[in-house]
Amino acid sequence: MILISSLRHAWIRHARNKGLFALVVAALGLTLGVVVCAIQFTHLVTSQPLPYPEQARLVVIEQLILDHIAHPRSRDLSYPAIELLHRESQGVLSASVMIDQARDLVTSHPAQPLVTVGYISDGYAELFAPTMALGRFPGAGEDSGEQRPLAVISHTAWRDLFDLRRDVLGLRIRTAAGVDFEVVGVTAREFVEPEFYGPGKRTAVWLPWAFNPSPRHWGWASNTDRLTLAGRLPPDTDARQVGERLSQLLSTRWAEEVGASAGDRQGWSTRVELTPAQQVIAGNAAEVAPLLLAGTLGLFVITLVNIIHLLLARVAERTREFSIQRALGASHRHVFGQVLADMGVLMLPVGVMAVLVASAGCALVRHLLASLLPRLAELSIGWPTAALTLAASLALALLLAGIAVGASLRSTANASLHNGRQGTTAKVSRRLRMALMASQIGAAGLLIAVSFGLFREAYGTLNAQGIELGRSASLFLYQTSAALAREQPLEQQLGDIRRRLAELPAVERVSQSHSSLQDFIKSAVVAGRSGAQHPVELKRIDQEYLGMTGHRLVSGRDFSAAEVQQSDPVALVNSVFALTLERDGGALGTQLSRGGTAHTVVGIVDDLAYPGATTATPRIYLPASEAGQNFILRFRPGQAMSRQQLVEFVAVANPGFGVFLYDDLDRQGSDLLLPRRLVAVSSAMISLLVVLVAGLGLYGMVRYTTRVIRSEIGARLAFGARAHHIVLMLIRGNLTAIALGSVLGIAALVLVLPAMGPSLGLPEVNLGLQDLAIAFGALSLLAVLACHLSARPLLTDSPAAVMRDLE
Repeated sequence: MILISSLRHAWIRHARNKGLFALVVAALGLTLGVVVCAIQFTHLVTSQPLPYPEQARLVVIEQLILDHIAHPRSRDLSYPAIELLHRESQGVLSASVMIDQARDLVTSHPAQPLVTVGYISDGYAELFAPTMALGRFPGAGEDSGEQRPLAVISHTAWRDLFDLRRDVLGLRIRTAAGVDFEVVGVTAREFVEPEFYGPGKRTAVWLPWAFNPSPRHWGWASNTDRLTLAGRLPPDTDARQVGERLSQLLSTRWAEEVGASAGDRQGWSTRVELTPAQQVIAGNAAEVAPLLLAGTLGLFVITLVNIIHLLLARVAERTREFSIQRALGASHRHVFGQVLADMGVLMLPVGVMAVLVASAGCALVRHLLASLLPRLAELSIGWPTAALTLAASLALALLLAGIAVGASLRSTANASLHNGRQGTTAKVSRRLRMALMASQIGAAGLLIAVSFGLFREAYGTLNAQGIELGRSASLFLYQTSAALAREQPLEQQLGDIRRRLAELPAVERVSQSHSSLQDFIKSAVVAGRSGAQHPVELKRIDQEYLGMTGHRLVSGRDFSAAEVQQSDPVALVNSVFALTLERDGGALGTQLSRGGTAHTVVGIVDDLAYPGATTATPRIYLPASEAGQNFILRFRPGQAMSRQQLVEFVAVANPGFGVFLYDDLDRQGSDLLLPRRLVAVSSAMISLLVVLVAGLGLYGMVRYTTRVIRSEIGARLAFGARAHHIVLMLIRGNLTAIALGSVLGIAALVLVLPAMGPSLGLPEVNLGLQDLAIAFGALSLLAVLACHLSARPLLTDSPAAVMRDLE
């Protein structure tokens, strides 16, 4: 009954100030939920076992290629190397599998979609035990070339290609090579595919290694990141010894095949390393996650400290009540029980909100960051985590109650009753209060300035004038044997397709150029006037490209149709490269030599931002070949074409070509800007949260100070002081702390952060005076507002009531 009564009275006390109660719950619940989510992710990428049988012994076999000074040049395998290592590993590994993740067309589907295909050897099912929704995953011996071609599709491919048909088993999938594969299995939705190729890189169709065409076309010198050789070590086997044994088998053969004893590879060597699969899948996230956790814990500690200041002020207002109870015989335990009830009523909603925030945060992270962070499919908040979060919130209630009671009962009951002239609050020294406020302003100002700097940079990138991508799509056609067999030259066939595309009712313009979002080619040119060599980025375009992407000519002219048709040696450069050439005697008319051909610069184009690029780099544009199979389509307003419509069009226009790539450029650009968008949103939320938390903390500290000097305020009011005089008195009393905190925060931003940030792995932020002014200006305004809000309750009472120190 006593517990129920204490909880009921605690709820009544909190209900008197619903706004403050809601703010405290929101601040603590939000930050605690973020911490729980960060703890789950850190545990996931650093220590949580992979969901595969005997996962601790799973390894990835990597081939290191070392130059003459033993510096690693590559960790990628070649097709001959992976097949050799797979054969030789049979005697030292209990199981192994070759994986080649490629992209291929499903030509048996009307839309001929481009999907991710995984060519796999024996051992995949044994190593990763995929759960199945339908059918089976072929085991050992079923993927050899002597058997009929079999295919397993993912649950997503089952939905996209077959509309979740229950009779999918036995149906055929045809690839661009013309091979029909029988579907014998569908993986379950909950199957977690090992992300060897990066976060979010999922396989749609698994096919037998024997039908992989790549090993027949690529040799020992063609290393690629598409290949993975995974295996399981036998019990009590040293991975280093296995790596040394495989290195001896590979190195001699590799040196013979690539000619490492002469030419530019003289002195090069290779060796084999076995890396734990968990480490390969986690990547650098295992290093970033602890920093993320430390940052969220720091934010939570700052929040908690600020809330403690506020709660101390609230408990201080009950000091007289507690003193009377102690004088009447109440025990310390009885007083502690009342405060604990107050904290429990506060912290229980905090725990519930933290669980909800963590659950929603994990779901949001899975949805938004699946292509950026590994193993997010496994990220969730289960009942054990929820129970621990609620227990942690109740433990925090005990901690806060202990701190509050210790601070409020320092003075004895008799001293508290008879010291009304000086106030009855247990006092903290003015120097300590100033130090707490200064540290609070300095830490909060640092966080706000950094967060606002990140927001400003990200927002600037998102709103920079960029290339036009709206209503545009990129198209890449692949050739079939029919295209080569036709008597008409290839450039004429593609020119005919281009003209037919331009005649489509939905199409406004066509450019026979590389996609505007395709990476520029790294190259170098030699300037004719100075003979200096300049590193540049290169793209091939036609006369329509600049107009379709929104580029503007700064000076000179664009390519003409005749120059593109004849592949004349002309070039365009961007403004950044033009400035470099100006120092060499001018850009227009300069001869830029590349590969033995001198290209004359005829125009200078402006520097438009490309999605994801932070700075403009020297760029050169050369005429595209009319035999090129890349196109950019600009659709009319309100018009578009599906992949299936385009496949049908190309099949009629020229059966010798097919649609390989067809992408919405606007969607691609939005995906490239996703990291920047996330930085902008998260930094804005952090800034607002820190402002909220700092405001609560400052209010708590000023309110506590006001309680300490309540008798002095009453005396001033009795002698005729007005409201603004009291507020100004509080501001002057805290002005030193505000100035000191601002100086400490600015010093940390200017001196400490640049020096220690790189070693701690913190992102580089270019902070300006506006960031510092906004951060510390906002905190100064919050301090002034805290002074006003703390003084307002006293100003509504009579001076006598204020001096009596009544609650």
